[in-house]
Amino acid sequence: MKIIVFSDSHGDKETMRLFLEKLRPETALYLGDGIDDIRALEKEYPALRFEYIKGNCDTAADDAPKEKLVSLDGFNFYLTHGDRYKNKLETEKITACAREKGASLFLHGHTHTPTLWTDRGVTVMNPGTVRDNPDKRYKGYATCGLIQTYGSYFTCKVLFAAFLAFYERDTG
Repeated sequence: MKIIVFSDSHGDKETMRLFLEKLRPETALYLGDGIDDIRALEKEYPALRFEYIKGNCDTAADDAPKEKLVSLDGFNFYLTHGDRYKNKLETEKITACAREKGASLFLHGHTHTPTLWTDRGVTVMNPGTVRDNPDKRYKGYATCGLIQTYGSYFTCKVLFAAFLAFYERDTG
């Protein structure tokens, strides 16, 4: 199964649309801050499964949860925006939360900085932002996450897009 992970679109539906068209996933996960964007795309792509949560900027989205546990292809994904975690490096807190929820993957956004790491059986991904990234290391790059499941294992990547040319780059 191919799963795309978005966060922090802040009004940029077009870049998400480009990633969807290029990657053709079966499922899209959205980690908040632009929930109206993903809801609009959900209407455009009725065959695609969408799961989303709200972020700290989604103040009008009272009907959406702040966190969610999603099961896909035998794996549990814990979705949260990430604003509840005060330090970007709260490794123990994040992995303990994932283990408590029974999740193999802890997915969050909020910082706009893509990260991907694994600690004691929990993979943590921040797909960054689909908008032009303010982080000087990634200036000019929209990013998203890509997870692929293969029965008993999965792979994760952060994908970067610049000027509509797509390429992959590992982060960690």
